[in-house]
Amino acid sequence: ADVEQVLEEGATTIMLRSLPSSTTTTSLMRMLGQPFVGSCDFLYLPRCTRQRHRIVEMAFINFVDHSFARLAVRLFREAATMIQSWSRTRVSQARVQGLAPNLAYFLLRFGEGAMLGPDAPLVFVNGVPASLQDQCAAQINEYAIRSAWLVIQEETQPRQRDMRSQRLPGDRAGVRDKVEPILVAPNLREDELLDLARRHEERFGFAIFRL
Repeated sequence: ADVEQVLEEGATTIMLRSLPSSTTTTSLMRMLGQPFVGSCDFLYLPRCTRQRHRIVEMAFINFVDHSFARLAVRLFREAATMIQSWSRTRVSQARVQGLAPNLAYFLLRFGEGAMLGPDAPLVFVNGVPASLQDQCAAQINEYAIRSAWLVIQEETQPRQRDMRSQRLPGDRAGVRDKVEPILVAPNLREDELLDLARRHEERFGFAIFRL
């Protein structure tokens, strides 16, 4: 298939499947090489939940620009034809697109504590490794949360359910509420804060704090 058939216009996140079991984040960055320096801002190599030493043979890479994603598709497809250990590897467009939605997906799916784990995604700013916590705080917005939440809902709910009946957090009879951040007063008591978060989560499905 042509690159145009793999990536939609504007897509920046690719998914690699059936990777060699020896693949590491370092080997992926090395394969991208000098032409891609500064082009990648997100790299996630998931590991098995029960056997942490093993990868699930998948990777998700986001690029700062669609043109770099196209070049990466060509690179990895060539690797699949030229390197024996990569012969089973396939590259496609990822369901979650963009840096912020990928960060939101990871945070919603695995929780805040996972950001400190050894298997957390790598993030970069202008090619320099950056703090995942700082990038989540700077990049995740309402659009990213909604995009990630929709994918998670589709992945976790039965396929046979009518997708039209699915509603994003904040939807009411097909009308979507605008999610407003919780403005936290400095003197708010802990019990008042917990009650505010609970009521906000009941309405929208999640809570956004602005301190």
